Amino acid sequence: MALINEMSVEALQDWSVYYFIKDLFAPVSFMNVRDEFPSTQLIKEDLPIISIESSFLRPRKFEMGNRLYHDIRRYQIHIFAKDNSTKKEYAYAIKNAIQQKIPVKDYNAGFPPNVVATLGVLDVDDIEGNPIPVFAELVGTLYYRYRIMFTAEYSVAPSS
Repeated sequence: MALINEMSVEALQDWSVYYFIKDLFAPVSFMNVRDEFPSTQLIKEDLPIISIESSFLRPRKFEMGNRLYHDIRRYQIHIFAKDNSTKKEYAYAIKNAIQQKIPVKDYNAGFPPNVVATLGVLDVDDIEGNPIPVFAELVGTLYYRYRIMFTAEYSVAPSS
């Protein structure tokens, strides 16, 4: 079995969403951006945390004759903050940023801080945000949580 030397376009999309959010919060030196849901008990010193998950891939028929499909991606971004107002500000910043499309970079050519070529964009659609109640008696550290879910469709950048 041959080893895969390059990441798939789906993996490049996932990394692009991660670095897009990480770059958005780069000025916030204490921000903790992760490409997974927190797997341990949260402590106040870890907050704020932004967790990014690729939920699923849904192929949608595009052409009947050729049986071409367009992939619809679904992402979840979880925000964990020390207070309610910070949680909301981070959520608004993410919502406003992802509405502008997310560039998909070719991380097969290198990772930040190196400049990498843009392969296409994720056109974001169907953004939904929900506060998630956290009950103090069930967690060691009280925190405030918000989840943003969105779908996106990849389109290739036009050749120049």
